[in-house]
Amino acid sequence: MFKGFNQANLARKLPGAVVVIATEDLIDFETTIEDGINTGQIHSILDPTLADHMRRESLKFIDELKRTGNRT
Repeated sequence: MFKGFNQANLARKLPGAVVVIATEDLIDFETTIEDGINTGQIHSILDPTLADHMRRESLKFIDELKRTGNRT
C-alpha cells in the first residue's frame, strides 16, 4: 500500500489540499501498523515506540501543514 502511495506522490507535484489528504492516509496506515505491532497481529523487528514515533512525526507534519494554510 505505502509503496504505491509513495510512487504516486513522487511522480507529480501535489497541491496543498491533496498533500493533506495523502498525509492523513499515511497517518491511518501508520496507526494500523502501530496497532498491529502492539496487539501482536504484526510481527515486526520494529520496537513499538519507534512505530509510535513515526506516527507522531506525521501528526506533527500535518499540524504544521495546516497551520501554514496548505501553502506548498
